Amino acid sequence: MYLKAIERQILDALVEFLKSKNIDTSDLKASQQTILNTGVVVSGGSVTAENLSVGAGARVTQAVTRAAAGFALGGAPASAQSTKK
Repeated sequence: MYLKAIERQILDALVEFLKSKNIDTSDLKASQQTILNTGVVVSGGSVTAENLSVGAGARVTQAVTRAAAGFALGGAPASAQSTKK
C-alpha cells in the first residue's frame, strides 16, 4: 500500500519536473495508471467491475451496439417504430 503511494508521488513529481522543462508529458500521463496498477494483487472475496483487464498487454474496449444505444434493428429509434400492420 505504501509503495503504491510512493510510486504515485514519484510519477507526479516527474511529470511536474518535465513540464517545468517544457517537455511533453502526455504519454507519461496516459501510461501512469498502467504503471501504478502493475503488480496490484487482489486476493479473497470478489471483484465487481464494469471494465476489467487482466494480464500483460490486456486492454478493455467497450462496444456500443445499435440496440443498446436505443435503436431497433431497422435503423429507426425503437420508440419510433410502430407495432401496427
